[in-house]
Amino acid sequence: MNPYSEDQLIEQPAINLLKEIGWETLNCYGEFEQTEKSPLGRQTKSEVVLTARLAPALKRFNPTATDAAIAKAIEELTHSRAVMSPIEANREIYTLLKDGVRVTLTDPDSEDETVEVLRVIDWEHPEHNNFFAASQFWITGEMYTKRPDIVCFVNGIPYIFTLIHKFQTQGSERHPVLSERSDIVVITDEAHRSQYDTLALNMRIALPNAAFIAFTGTPLMAGEEKTKGVFGDYVSIYDFNQSIVDRATVPLYYENRVPTLQLINEDFNADIKQILSEEELAVFDLLTQREPHLTAPERDEVKNAVRKMLETLKREKLGLDWRKHTQTRAQVKLAVENILDDELPSPYTPELFNQKSEAVYQHIYDSYYGEGKSVYTEN
Repeated sequence: MNPYSEDQLIEQPAINLLKEIGWETLNCYGEFEQTEKSPLGRQTKSEVVLTARLAPALKRFNPTATDAAIAKAIEELTHSRAVMSPIEANREIYTLLKDGVRVTLTDPDSEDETVEVLRVIDWEHPEHNNFFAASQFWITGEMYTKRPDIVCFVNGIPYIFTLIHKFQTQGSERHPVLSERSDIVVITDEAHRSQYDTLALNMRIALPNAAFIAFTGTPLMAGEEKTKGVFGDYVSIYDFNQSIVDRATVPLYYENRVPTLQLINEDFNADIKQILSEEELAVFDLLTQREPHLTAPERDEVKNAVRKMLETLKREKLGLDWRKHTQTRAQVKLAVENILDDELPSPYTPELFNQKSEAVYQHIYDSYYGEGKSVYTEN
């Protein structure tokens, strides 16, 4: 066992720390390899809320609630919010967790309706909640299956991770303050990639009294120590020379050579034109992952469709505050559908086309703010 692996240096110490403060933990790597049902009560890897832990908590906090009310509350907490923007989805979930879930029940005899509010978290007595940490927890989304090292659940609801892109604002809008608590700790990985521009500023506005700790692989050059300027002095430095001494890596040697190149591809210029940018590749992946199965010429048709769609949208549709208005959102959605319908090759069936075009529109909504700004223009 490598004592310098991520598992030994980070994951296992984190799990042991959680155990010390009373969390239940479980390694879930082989959750679906067992002959019996999942020990977490999940039917598929796409389920991210552990209803087997959520239902007992709801009954415990709401002893007078009926089974029907419990079932409706679980449905409200777990239904997909994929079509919402990350900010809207987070705000809705935050309200449900903070204020409780409102459920409407109909009397089968009189057809009278009653409204109940079910508590999800016991904020007054934290020790009454169920704390569970799952390591190596499989999650399947629309396109990929991922396995985070650790996911923490409170009453079956996942809590330990976010993306900086969720701190987006539109135009000159100022991000709201989310919490003024001083016991919030933000741990940022790859800090040199994302912590020096608008989204990072928004996160600090949202959490004005939080403590920030960063991990970074830079500076690579003297005088470019931006991370140190933003986060403060170093807590710990582990450099390349020390990793060689520890035998965690091997020495790196440089040999100055001038390679001899020969161009033998007669279609080189045409091939270069088919190379996709980062933003084009994101849409291309949405259109081609899993299905349909495409030939090489058909994949080139998809690339051309992606280029034409993004060029048209950025030139004509993605104006200032386009996401704020129903009319402009509808125009962008229609433009996406029309261009893809005209340009995509024949393997896209009507059902698959609808699914793919909806995914592409949602990506455009989440990634392009308007007036030339997007996640791809952030430093």
